[in-house]
Amino acid sequence: MLKKLPTIVLIAIGALSLVVIAMFLGGLGDTTFISPNSGDELQDSTHTDLFLNWTYILFGVALLIFAVSFVLWIIDIFAKDRTRGFVLVGSLIALAVIGLISWSLGSAEELKIIGYEGSDNVGFWCQWTDMMLYMSYTLVAVIVVSVLATVIFRAVKK
Repeated sequence: MLKKLPTIVLIAIGALSLVVIAMFLGGLGDTTFISPNSGDELQDSTHTDLFLNWTYILFGVALLIFAVSFVLWIIDIFAKDRTRGFVLVGSLIALAVIGLISWSLGSAEELKIIGYEGSDNVGFWCQWTDMMLYMSYTLVAVIVVSVLATVIFRAVKK
């Protein structure tokens, strides 16, 4: 029975997801309204909240499973080879340091975007975007330097 449990859970989650998607796309209980901006007639699904909440639940469960699996994987690596485990943890610490430095380099100043009147142009998201850009630049630079160093090291070694 325990061997069949993951399959049963997968089928149940898949079936429930199909029901939620069918309710969302099927339009049961949809309402129509006139857009105040364009004057067009739009449809609003009454099951949008259900669909989004189900998506959040699935994402949260997947994130929890990933976190537990990742911790167990690190423990397994430490049990097999301590040196490799310390290299892995050191790499994670280096990534966290790069993230903190990138966050501190980011600007929390709101952007002046012509025509944008949304609520997401706040300091946190501006700084988050800057952090992601700086981390991407840094990681691409590390990859390029690593590739070049490997090529040079192999050429010198021969």
